[in-house]
Amino acid sequence: MKQAVSVTCDKVFEVGFDYYSTVPDEGGVFLPFGAHPAARIRNLEPKDFDASARRTIGIFCAGNLSGASYNNPSLIATFNTPSRTQIINWTAEMFSPRIVATTSDFKTGLKDHLNHIVLLDQATDGLSLGEYFSALRDAEFVLCPPGVNHPHCHNIFEGMACGCIPILGYDNWMRPRLQNGINCITFSDKPSFADAILRALRSTAGERARLRDGVIRYYDSFVRPNVVVEQMVAKAKRVRVLNERHSVRYLGG
Repeated sequence: MKQAVSVTCDKVFEVGFDYYSTVPDEGGVFLPFGAHPAARIRNLEPKDFDASARRTIGIFCAGNLSGASYNNPSLIATFNTPSRTQIINWTAEMFSPRIVATTSDFKTGLKDHLNHIVLLDQATDGLSLGEYFSALRDAEFVLCPPGVNHPHCHNIFEGMACGCIPILGYDNWMRPRLQNGINCITFSDKPSFADAILRALRSTAGERARLRDGVIRYYDSFVRPNVVVEQMVAKAKRVRVLNERHSVRYLGG
């Protein structure tokens, strides 16, 4: 999936930070949050992948998993979604025997982690960016904890670009909304989180292939950079940009 896009256009857009508006205006386009800037700078954004290739990681999650700022009461209250800290703590509490938590175990342990949750804290024991994207291309599911102030984080877009099926608690804040059982698996609290993880780990190859097809259709229709640019040029009058705290302020967060 080539990400670089170069377009010459004399069209003028109205840009707004009200990304989390619940009433999309006619002729508007939501600009996806996208991959982390570090990946773009180093030209490590996901490229093409083989959708039919066998994957050897069940659930993958890597990032800053231990920062105190990720247990943000404002995010929980404003967006009605569990925080990153809650999600990581629930995973450790309920699925400890299934967790692969160090890069050494991940790289030199079992070659097949299909029944495991690979949970790597990039702040203390992480992968290089190249290794990170290689792991995503080898993962069936990507666990998508939210950011600090708002639900969206780069991990969901990076995962979808690599063909991973998202497991998330903010499907209703995606633009357009992701659909549980069609292109993602969703949860809203601790019990439904446990159900989502078990559903992913117990899924059949056929179920995963069906969900992945849905992810690819969603990405190609609403996230792939060249498609977003084409939509902007062809029909957009207004572009909504996710500008972190500025966008949260529209909801009073």
